[in-house]
Amino acid sequence: MILVLQFFTLFRLLPRRRARIADLVLKCWSLQIGVSLLLKAPNYVTSKYQEVADWANLTFLIRLIVAVAINLFGTGLLVFSLLRERHQMLPARQY
Repeated sequence: MILVLQFFTLFRLLPRRRARIADLVLKCWSLQIGVSLLLKAPNYVTSKYQEVADWANLTFLIRLIVAVAINLFGTGLLVFSLLRERHQMLPARQY
């Protein structure tokens, strides 16, 4: 999905602002998937050996938390830049 968005942005088939909004939608969608996986914690992996399952579940949980944190930071930056860009596009007040 993101590669398709980058294709449209590269060949200027989609205006820059619309591409950034589409990127925001994709980031929010992936953030929602990550949060739903976090809510399903802690049993991601099953094994007949309990130690292996515990280790794999912990490893997956840590990686998922890091991925959600990175995605949340990127989404926040994108929202901030879109809001800042919007305020710069507003007409200046005439006094």
